[in-house]
Amino acid sequence: MSLFSVMSTLTLLTRGFLCTLNRGTLFIMVAVTFILLELAMPSLPLFDLPPELIPERMQEIASYCGQQTAMVLLLHYPGVHVAIPKNPLPTHRLAELLGFAAFVQLCELYGNEVIQIPRAAVAIRALRNQKILKGFAQGIFQSTMALEHGITERQVNKICNTVRLDRQLDIFSL
Repeated sequence: MSLFSVMSTLTLLTRGFLCTLNRGTLFIMVAVTFILLELAMPSLPLFDLPPELIPERMQEIASYCGQQTAMVLLLHYPGVHVAIPKNPLPTHRLAELLGFAAFVQLCELYGNEVIQIPRAAVAIRALRNQKILKGFAQGIFQSTMALEHGITERQVNKICNTVRLDRQLDIFSL
């Protein structure tokens, strides 16, 4: 399961159903979110990327509140301003989404502020490209990778050509 498909699934789930959910159902949704995160990103590879690719805000949240909290915020609020209350309440929507302990840490860090959660598009694109290059090395068809990642075959071809060009430059540099 790709990061793109997990993000799409979670976005559809949260946008389509949050207005009609009760707390029990929301708790189940949060549990499903964490399960999907573990399936798609067992070691949270976003934070394995070079630090210059990860937005500073995400690094800050991950270092203080944990990588899981940063990833949940990224998946649910990409590119959106979020108001963080000064006094955390267990009934707050973020407390239900993140878990109360993580929400308290977030309130300690950003209490009484409105923060923008970055999209982290560069980092997510780098992860996608790594996965495509790995698939290319394993001989997976470009059409299969295009469908899996929600991009065109031409884009997959461009990504794979970066490796081919690097190999050609190495041959000529001898």
